[in-house]
Amino acid sequence: IGGALRVGFGKYLRVGIEGYVSTHKYKPNASSAKIGWGGLLIDSHWHINKFTIFTGSVFGGGSYTHITLIDCDHNNPAGNYAEDYVVENQYVSYRHYPFFVIAPFVGMEYSLTKRISLVAKIDYMLNASNWSADYATGPRVFIGFMFGR
Repeated sequence: IGGALRVGFGKYLRVGIEGYVSTHKYKPNASSAKIGWGGLLIDSHWHINKFTIFTGSVFGGGSYTHITLIDCDHNNPAGNYAEDYVVENQYVSYRHYPFFVIAPFVGMEYSLTKRISLVAKIDYMLNASNWSADYATGPRVFIGFMFGR
C-alpha cells in the first residue's frame, strides 16, 4: 500500500516523494516481515501513445520489522501457532530497526482516462545503512492506479 506525488520538470524528468508499506507472512508458524519506507523520488519517463515508460530511484528512510515465531516442541500439536494460536510452546524473535533506502525501479503506466492510469512497477529495495542477515530482499511487483492532474 502506498503512493507517489510527482511533478514534471521539462520533457523527461519528474521529481517528487513516494512511500509504501510491504508485508510478507511466511512459515514457520505465521512469522512476518514488514518494511515501511519513503523518500525523494527522481525518475525519467517517455510517452508512447497511451503508454508511459519510466525508470528512476527513491532515496530516503525506512523501517524494518521482523517477527519470527519458532515452535519449541515439534512433537506437540498445540505448539502450532498457525492452527490454534497457542503460543506457550514457542520462542519469539522480534527485530525492528531503521535504515537508509535506495530503491531503483522500472515501470509502465497505461492511460485509462485523462486523469487515471493503470501502473505496473518493479523495484528492488537496497538497505544501504543497516543491513542484517534477516533483511527480506528481492524484487517486488506493484500494480495499481495513479491519479493525476
